[in-house]
Amino acid sequence: MKRPIEIEDLFQFSSIKGIAFSADGKQIYFCQEQPNKQENKTIPSLWCVNQTGTGLSRFAQNGTHQLALHPSDLWAVYVSTSEKPPQLFLTPTHSESAQLVCTFPHGVISARWSPDGQRLAVLAPIAPADQGLADWFERQPTLPLLPEPLVINHLPYRFGTHFGSYPRQVFVLEFDSSRGEFSRPKAVTPVGIHVSQVHWLADGDLLVRAIESEHDILDWINFRLGRLAGQGVPNLQWLTPADESVFDVVVTQDGTKWAYQYLPSTDVIGRVCKCRMVLPDKTCEVNLTRNIVSWSWSPDSRRLYLCTHDQGGTPLNFLDETGEMVFCDGLHGYQVERLTVNAQSQIALVARTVACGGADAYLWENGQIHALTDLHSAFAAQVQVAETQELNFSTPDGNVVQGWLILPPEWQSKTDLPLVTFIHGGPHAMWAPANQAVWHDWQVHTAKGYVVFVCNPRGSDGYGEAWMQAIRANWGKPAMTDVLAGIDWVCANLPIDRTRLYLSGGSYGGYLTTWILAHDARFCAAVTQRGVYNLVSFYGTTDIPQFVEQSFDVQGLAHADFLWACSPLAYVEQIHTPLLIKHAENDFRVPIEQAEQLFCHLHRLGREVLFHRYPRDGHELSRSGEPKNQIHRLQSLLGWWENHAGHE
Repeated sequence: MKRPIEIEDLFQFSSIKGIAFSADGKQIYFCQEQPNKQENKTIPSLWCVNQTGTGLSRFAQNGTHQLALHPSDLWAVYVSTSEKPPQLFLTPTHSESAQLVCTFPHGVISARWSPDGQRLAVLAPIAPADQGLADWFERQPTLPLLPEPLVINHLPYRFGTHFGSYPRQVFVLEFDSSRGEFSRPKAVTPVGIHVSQVHWLADGDLLVRAIESEHDILDWINFRLGRLAGQGVPNLQWLTPADESVFDVVVTQDGTKWAYQYLPSTDVIGRVCKCRMVLPDKTCEVNLTRNIVSWSWSPDSRRLYLCTHDQGGTPLNFLDETGEMVFCDGLHGYQVERLTVNAQSQIALVARTVACGGADAYLWENGQIHALTDLHSAFAAQVQVAETQELNFSTPDGNVVQGWLILPPEWQSKTDLPLVTFIHGGPHAMWAPANQAVWHDWQVHTAKGYVVFVCNPRGSDGYGEAWMQAIRANWGKPAMTDVLAGIDWVCANLPIDRTRLYLSGGSYGGYLTTWILAHDARFCAAVTQRGVYNLVSFYGTTDIPQFVEQSFDVQGLAHADFLWACSPLAYVEQIHTPLLIKHAENDFRVPIEQAEQLFCHLHRLGREVLFHRYPRDGHELSRSGEPKNQIHRLQSLLGWWENHAGHE
């Protein structure tokens, strides 16, 4: 008999963060990430499997990722996180031996081989004071023994879970394949440029996504596309205008064609990215109606395959050389995260299914799909996976919203089912039944007897730009209307105990959770996680202030009254629902001051409120935080519901 899914099953789930074909297309390499209970962290490792799904073997030791295969298939480089800071290693593909390529004083981000395999472009951080110095590689960074004052002269000055960041620049190494040796790295990036992506072009130049020093390197909406001289004196030629933001770029294997996603830098929030294909004889504007999840050129450079967010799914399409979109497959039941293509038009996918929340690698060919890895079947054979039902419901203002019910065992025989509604973040994210991280949350809840309801209200990706723009400068009311209409539908169609209605969300989902609590009193308890509650202070403390400006069409504090009126904290006196607040100490996307304010005001009002602060983690706590923090988060979530069972 199968057992219920448990909180500790978190350690059973793997993610796959990178996937690539060998040059002959017969082998598939991927990076697997696995939570480790003893070390309290997630550990990456590199693996290889053939296209029939047999011969699975570890390619490199634990702590390795960012694999780059030589065009000959004889060599590979990868980044080892076992080194401090992470360093680049070279290995023959037929051997387990590996050697350090070069010591980069501040570590390595990634590397990419030139099409002829004679050079390697390495993306690595460099201290601003060391840019342009010839002896940089002979110097070791000096770390202070005690914290020192941090001098700040730019915005944003913190990102992720760290203060500041060194600019990333490109270094080129010549490679002698007969001896397996590299030359000394040569800097090819001009001083004052930060590079986030690098690709080789056919003429030996490099295509980079980069930003100038007049912007802070953490300024995510001012990146441009440029051509960087791959040899000789550093020289950068910008290819896109300063008023366009470039978000991603893909280049053909031979370096003759590329495509990139972009938007006007003054209006990037809640938009479907525009796309350009740059061919040898022309440039094509591509009409996209959905945002791209992952994309990859075919080795013959004739097709650009892509998966998009679309109504809770990730269908497969390709763009031909005219820029026309051609549908391939709906990939029903598969939530695709990454894809790559070989010369036989086989597509290797990283995907999740509702049958098990972990990621596996799959091979797609002519509409047929089969598993390349079997990372979770043993676990899936032991546990009882909840039934998932799709629903489409109408709202009072005439919209139709897509959602899902995840149902507990033997739910048909129950007459008093508790209901937990979860709200996604973004706000322009898209939920689906197999979403990473939340699948485990939902399944644990159903194993405890709860009905779980989720939906994609207005503002969500996957339904077109107008649906996303429906909450512009109005984060609360439209989405609240949709969520509450969904709850009404569930209560009308299932035997729900209306004294056990619960609500939770994270990030924007925390905003909307708190907004709903201030405008609707039906819930007997709620949990808000890493949420935005005061848009005025959020504007001044987040690492993405442009996000506020473009989401609410404001600039500076001249519109502080409007931002305050759009803030859940402005209505805190109307919140009477028992509330658990969760936030991570090093969350610089939504700083913890947001939670501090909400807790302070609710506590002083005498309301029932509890505040959990998680050390060391940032905004990604529930998705990739320390496993022990993730376990506590979910345990206390369930405990909060149980402590408030049957109270209106």
